[in-house]
Amino acid sequence: PSAVGPNLYGVFERRAGSTLGYNYSQALRQSGIVWTGPALRRFIENPTATAPGTTMPPGVGAMTPADRDAIVSYLAQLR
Repeated sequence: PSAVGPNLYGVFERRAGSTLGYNYSQALRQSGIVWTGPALRRFIENPTATAPGTTMPPGVGAMTPADRDAIVSYLAQLR
């Protein structure tokens, strides 16, 4: 469990906003997003463009493409 955000273990191929025990924004719950590599990269780059109305904190998109790739590669290993 995490007080900052949902646990991301096993996030690949999971529907956005579906982890039990975390209070997601309505925007993310209803987004229809399934977390694939490209979907995660888009969301990390620009959360509000990917899921308008999300409560993801601003500034996440300031990462470089290499940073986003590293995060997605790491998350892909957590299956």
